Amino acid sequence: PALACGLGGQRLQAGGARRREAPAELRPSSVGRPLTECRRVTDALLRQDAGPALQWCERERHRLAKLRSPLKPQLRLQHFLALVAAGAAVEAVEYARRHLQPAGLPEAVAEEARRGMALLALGTRTSLPHASLLDPGRWRRAADRFGRDFLRLAGAPPTPPLVVALAAGVAALKTPFCSLPEHQAPSCPVCCGPIRGLATRLPSCQRSRSAVTCRLSGTLLDEDNPPLVLPSGHVYAEAAVLRLEAAHGGGAFRDPRTDDVVTMGSLRRAYFL
Repeated sequence: PALACGLGGQRLQAGGARRREAPAELRPSSVGRPLTECRRVTDALLRQDAGPALQWCERERHRLAKLRSPLKPQLRLQHFLALVAAGAAVEAVEYARRHLQPAGLPEAVAEEARRGMALLALGTRTSLPHASLLDPGRWRRAADRFGRDFLRLAGAPPTPPLVVALAAGVAALKTPFCSLPEHQAPSCPVCCGPIRGLATRLPSCQRSRSAVTCRLSGTLLDEDNPPLVLPSGHVYAEAAVLRLEAAHGGGAFRDPRTDDVVTMGSLRRAYFL
């Protein structure tokens, strides 16, 4: 369920053939079916089609009323604005008379509806602030609002359990150096691209003792694999340096980060305090 809620919250969907091949316990369940509907309605909103969302609101009108959600009037307003943007003035006026009477609307929606009606007279190319009502980004915000209310009615937490579990693991590994591009290590899971965005919002791990790994090999630096300092200031594990020297030969090696040739005699041993 945690994985299903996490993927559903991100509006992800596995291929149908792959789902059919999956074990029974991993196939769509009572958790997956509602999330499939959530994605279908959300995708329609992103295509600037409020029809499926309004149908869902009609089915769930009593539960939405208990939440005091303004979702349905907001979607009606968005559909009205789409008619205005399309130049369907007569249809827009008729729709507003049926569904956007100020007495039955939240104050914020009623105010935007009045500004939307003014657009019929001003035109969609006006430079007045009213034109911001036609911003396509409103559809994205409507989709986000629908997703939040859908998950509330489904009893799902606003943050998927998958993200919570992942954040706990990332926070246990994160150090202050993970946010610095010059110190990011390829072997560090916190430094990798997909997780880095999540890690930036998390605190660093508070450890009394640090575990230091080599940037090149990812191996632990300890008394059996001590750190060696290059003239450039870069620090590598002794085992990694010996492998580089064996590949280069002549008592020297090429630093893969700077492409400089470094002699073994120029290295200094580093110690932990």
